[in-house]
Amino acid sequence: MPVQRIKLSDQVADQLRAMITARQYRPGEKLPVESELAAEFGVSRITVREAMHKLDVMGIVEVRQGAGTFVREITPAAYIKTLLPMLSMDNNSLKDIFEIRQIIECKSAELAALNATAEDLAQVKLPLSKMPEAARTGKLRQYNELDLQFHYAVAKCTHNQILITIQELLSDLVEGSISMGITPLNALEHSVIFHRKIYEAIAKHDSVSAAGLMNAHIEGGVNYAKNIMQDNYGKERS
Repeated sequence: MPVQRIKLSDQVADQLRAMITARQYRPGEKLPVESELAAEFGVSRITVREAMHKLDVMGIVEVRQGAGTFVREITPAAYIKTLLPMLSMDNNSLKDIFEIRQIIECKSAELAALNATAEDLAQVKLPLSKMPEAARTGKLRQYNELDLQFHYAVAKCTHNQILITIQELLSDLVEGSISMGITPLNALEHSVIFHRKIYEAIAKHDSVSAAGLMNAHIEGGVNYAKNIMQDNYGKERS
């Protein structure tokens, strides 16, 4: 298999990102113009422009029309959001996604029970209140959207911005599995019961029960993903 060559623009973007991380360019500072950077790195202005676009998409710099390119305030949350394009959604990664959900969301439920305010609980209850009807009528896509809203609302109850950002990433990955047509992990009615119990534990500020219920809920997803992988392996062998 031939070795893939790294694009020049990616190399320039990586070097600039390293310089920004090392505080050679500080938040709010304007970067040199394209011609200066092109001369510094020994590349064309088009290559620099492509590198800047990549850094802009990643949230590391901000390109202001007519003013130049400026360094954004770098936060852990900004870096976490750059991970999504690097993650492929296939049957092999599905199990990994549910396993990491199990780790992250159990702690999220625990912290939610400790930190949730009345306003937070109202936001968790909103999608939960619509789940029974979506389950009863078999509206899978609507139910899955409500499910994502529920888990994101639980994360917001933690008041931990990094955890909330990670939950956004997980939600995008789970939404990708829905777009692939992956079937529900459990009967929808059973899922509604689990979500209701999780909400009740958080509302009672029972962190142990909230974490345990979330763990049991996502465990179904882990087992489902393992079954998919085993089925696919069997098909490949046959």
